[in-house]
Amino acid sequence: MAISGLVITLDDDPERRRAALAALRADERLTLGEPTGNHLPLIAETRRAREGVELIEDLFTQPGVRFVDVVSVDMSDELEDGDPASADSVGDPSHEEG
Repeated sequence: MAISGLVITLDDDPERRRAALAALRADERLTLGEPTGNHLPLIAETRRAREGVELIEDLFTQPGVRFVDVVSVDMSDELEDGDPASADSVGDPSHEEG
């Protein structure tokens, strides 16, 4: 399992912000914290590191989300499972699939 601590910067527009919050709340992989201004802390939980990367990329395209800061990532479960390639290859272009 990959667990990521993120901070989302939300849009200034109230309608876009509400839409973003509704979409984020509906995503079972996310646990939302309390917003502070335009910033929303959250925890993302995915089965694999690659899924975590894809989730973050998707968050960038979400209407009402201006930016995603990655604060922390824990992939220790994947390393303990003996599958270091799934964790080590994240973000490494030399490990990209065909």
